[in-house]
Amino acid sequence: MILVKHILEAARKRLAVLSREASLFDAARILANRDTPLVVVCDSDGIAVGVISSSHVVNVLAPRGLMPWVSTRAR
Repeated sequence: MILVKHILEAARKRLAVLSREASLFDAARILANRDTPLVVVCDSDGIAVGVISSSHVVNVLAPRGLMPWVSTRAR
């Protein structure tokens, strides 16, 4: 049987963690690396409270005009 513990070491190499107080740009810098598709967000006790993906970042920044090359209009 294959258990989570068998892949944990490889998964840790790709793990990225940020605090809730980190900036969105900190998350974007991490997500710019293809080997890091998600950032785990933790509270001050180190408990995971969510994840952020690159699509989350785009969905926040594009409508604000911070990513002018991404169109938010329906085609």
